[in-house]
Amino acid sequence: MGKRSALLAAVALVLAMATPASAQVDTSWRNKWFWGAQGGATIYDAPTGTELAVSAGGHWLITAGTSALYFAFDETFYSVRGNGSALLADGRSVTFDNGQRIQVSILAVPGGDRFNILLGAGFVIQRVTDPVAGGTFASLQEQLNVQEQIDQLATKAFLALTGGFQLRFLPRWAIFGQYQFTPSVDDFLISSPQHTFDATATASPPRRNEAASSLRVTPRSSDLPRYPSGQFHLGR
Repeated sequence: MGKRSALLAAVALVLAMATPASAQVDTSWRNKWFWGAQGGATIYDAPTGTELAVSAGGHWLITAGTSALYFAFDETFYSVRGNGSALLADGRSVTFDNGQRIQVSILAVPGGDRFNILLGAGFVIQRVTDPVAGGTFASLQEQLNVQEQIDQLATKAFLALTGGFQLRFLPRWAIFGQYQFTPSVDDFLISSPQHTFDATATASPPRRNEAASSLRVTPRSSDLPRYPSGQFHLGR
């Protein structure tokens, strides 16, 4: 009985592997839209030393043949280990807790259908949303001038270099991860290079034409009317 059961299991496995490809779900990653909620962390240098910020947001990945377009929005939280901090040119300190990032990248995507390497470049618009100047002020006008200077340094567009991967584990689900590098700048509150790591599980919902094609029914030959050979029928 044991040998017979093993033989039957082996036959069933061979039959399953021999199923025609047309009967299987298309697992191609190309020409799809992937949506995901992502989380990550950013490492940067501050006057107090190396700091860590965490982020949460979402992204939209549009794939083509061997390329993809990537959009993302993140809320950044700098208060993981205390406030984020910066120094103005006059030595006055600035603290902040929160920020936002908008990312757009064009990616080259070599690799197979289930595992893809992502390499590309784009830009990031980064904003510190709540900077506050420290220290004392000689007058209200001085405080307003300093706050205006801080507001001008609170938003910046960066060049961004990106490397990552996407691993498909179900027909429409994938694990996505990336590393992003932004260089140092002089006219932003965070002037050091930034190293950002993001990870997410993404999904590709069926598009309208795919859903319609899956619902289309092809009539069977047995459902069609039959008439004697050489005759035809005119409907009333």
